[in-house]
Amino acid sequence: MQTIIDYGATILSGILTILRLRTALKARRTQTDAGRFATTWLHLLCLTFFLFFQIDDVYITVGDLTGINNLSWLFSYLFLAPAIYFISRSFSLRSRWILPWLITGMVLLVIIFPFGPGRAPEILDHVTPQNEVEILYMAVMYTLASAMIITIPLSRSARALRIEEQHLRTRTVVTMLASVATITMYATKFAAFSLGYYFPSLPNSIVHALTSAARVSEIAVVVLWFPAFLSNRVYVAVARVLTAPLRLFRKIQAWFYLSALARRLQRLCPSLALLPTTTWEQLRNLDFYTYRKLIEAMDGQRILAGNVGEPSQAAEIPASSPFDWIDALIPNDTSRERRLSGQDLEEALHLHQKFESIPKSLTTFEDLVQAYCEVEKHMKRVQGTL
Repeated sequence: MQTIIDYGATILSGILTILRLRTALKARRTQTDAGRFATTWLHLLCLTFFLFFQIDDVYITVGDLTGINNLSWLFSYLFLAPAIYFISRSFSLRSRWILPWLITGMVLLVIIFPFGPGRAPEILDHVTPQNEVEILYMAVMYTLASAMIITIPLSRSARALRIEEQHLRTRTVVTMLASVATITMYATKFAAFSLGYYFPSLPNSIVHALTSAARVSEIAVVVLWFPAFLSNRVYVAVARVLTAPLRLFRKIQAWFYLSALARRLQRLCPSLALLPTTTWEQLRNLDFYTYRKLIEAMDGQRILAGNVGEPSQAAEIPASSPFDWIDALIPNDTSRERRLSGQDLEEALHLHQKFESIPKSLTTFEDLVQAYCEVEKHMKRVQGTL
């Protein structure tokens, strides 16, 4: 299983490196965010070499050719450290101290290696360190990696809540989850190694559970990390699928509130004509009938202004339909069509005041729908107090 993961991750990383090289070269020619694309490509390149030296066959071959035990382990770490550095600098907003930390960590790895892993027997799957220097070697790498990676979720968590584009928010969430999975993998690995070395009498089930958790985290890293580098087109398509139920719910909600507002206005203004249709027919064509309900609400607003407001206020409300000029040719004193009294009058006055609070600067369909839905929500909240 581990061999399949190693080969699969290496091949996938190599393919992404080649694809991202084309993107980085194109960005360099067009001067479009070339630095960020170059940093991402360098991360993938270093990550590919790290995964390459983690393959068992490569691990053994490097040791046989050089005569130095676990040298492939050093090479893999020396590529992993800059790989994490480049991705942290690309995604993080706090990268000023990362470069000195990277240099210090890599120097320590080279210094410690001859006294720890270089003296230990060559073992492919390190479950228990051979000496304390080897533990120190692992601690330096895991601390270095975790300290750089943790800057990604710390920087992106607040930003994810401010991003309006759903596909960018999805990419940010995937990146944050990959970062958390990576830190979890390092933490569980180091815990398993340390406990196995310092507490050899510890039940094997505990070390095995931690090792299994590390492997699960490693699979999660592979599953989450590589999708973070996919094209925006992929994220746009994924976001569209993921948000389809939410968008449908919001459309139904808007249609529901606008329909209730139109019925409320017709009760207060009987001259308001509503389009006679069935509920099922409206739900089958939500976009069109949401637009119709908005037009009916705006027509009712104009009639209501003539009933309870000053005569000039009805003329101030902009036309809601291209056929409103026909109504202007027909004499119709809507300002006195019905004498409201009692509770209806109080409700009409309150509704008129709420309509007057809608900003005149709203022009887009989405903004108008939201504003008129808020009017109906407000009326439902205060209905029992009028």
